[in-house]
This record gives sequence, C-alpha cells and structure tokens, in this order.
Amino acid sequence: MTRAQAPDGELEFRSFGAAGAARTVLVLRVGAVALLDPDPSATLDHDVRLMAVQLDEVELDDPPTYGGETPAASTAAALADLVRREVPGAVIGLVAERDAVPLGVALAASAGTLVDRLALVDVRVPESALVGDLLAEESAAVAAPSIVVSAAQDEASARWYADRLRESEVRVVESGDNGVSLTHVWDVVLGHVAPQPAEEHASGVGA
Repeated sequence: MTRAQAPDGELEFRSFGAAGAARTVLVLRVGAVALLDPDPSATLDHDVRLMAVQLDEVELDDPPTYGGETPAASTAAALADLVRREVPGAVIGLVAERDAVPLGVALAASAGTLVDRLALVDVRVPESALVGDLLAEESAAVAAPSIVVSAAQDEASARWYADRLRESEVRVVESGDNGVSLTHVWDVVLGHVAPQPAEEHASGVGA
C-alpha cells in the first residue's frame, strides 16, 4: 500500500497489473474493499495498470456552497497530481463506484485531458436540488465518453447522470441483494475504460 497527500493527510492506494502497461485505470471506492483488485482474472485479460484508491468521508465531503474549495475539490486535485506523478504523461480511464461517484465526476470535469474515459457504477440521484445543480454543472464539463452502470431498479438514477454527461450510455445489469457489485461488472467496465484495439473500434458511446 502506498500513501499520497490528501486534504485529511494522505490518500491510500494500491497498484495492480503491469507497471509498464499501455493503459492506466484509476479506481475510486470507499471501505476496505477499495484496495482490492475488483476481479484479478478480468484485469489480467487487459494490458492495464490499476491504481485503486481508498476514500473516506472527509475526502468525499462536498458541501453545496458556491465559491471556495471543498475537501472533495482538494481530493480531486490531489488525485490528478498523484496520477501525473506516478504515470507521467499518461491519459487514464477513471472508475468511480457508489459514494465515490460525485468525486469521480468532479475529477473527470477538472482534470481535462488527463481522463479520456469514465465509468460510474451503482449511482444515486443527488439528495438535494442544490447538490444536484452543482453535480449537473460538473457533469456537463466532462468531455470523456462515459458509461453509467446500474441495476434495472436504479435505471432512473443512471439516466439522471447520463442525461447530464456530454457523451454517455447507460448499461443495465443484473444485481445482487446489495446492488451492483464492481466485481460482477468489472469486465464490462474495463471494456470501456481500457478497451483493446478491436473493442475501441467496434464499440462507441452514444447519448
């Protein structure tokens, strides 16, 4: 496990896959599972290096106020700096799951050409109109082609994001009792954020 500076002190992350891989994917999650490879067998099928980051409530805190920098904004900046330091010159795929989704959107919006593909997994509609307005503004600034992966019962939440992202597609999948598992959909997610040459030409993302 490696640490890097964050608003509350340090970001914790682990790397998986080949250090010299052609593609780097940053994975944002919360809890102990965040530092695990979602599905090692699927990861091995792609020429990819994973950077799995464990986030906490402080790093995700994004109070609905205009102006000034929130902890989440500081975390997004720290993550961009981390990637540029660990993989100089890289353009990455970004994956954000559940509570980390708003931060993933903020990072993709603020990092410009650093992120060229985005996958959001098991999303939820913002709890308030003000939070929704801010998240909608950030979503509109995301240039990267995006997929939003959800269970059928949460498709409305997925559509909320897809309707606000510039170039996006909803992928509806079967879910377990606790919603969509990143492990369960990891091959689908990697197919978007780290496509093999044949996949990249064969599939596109539409609104």
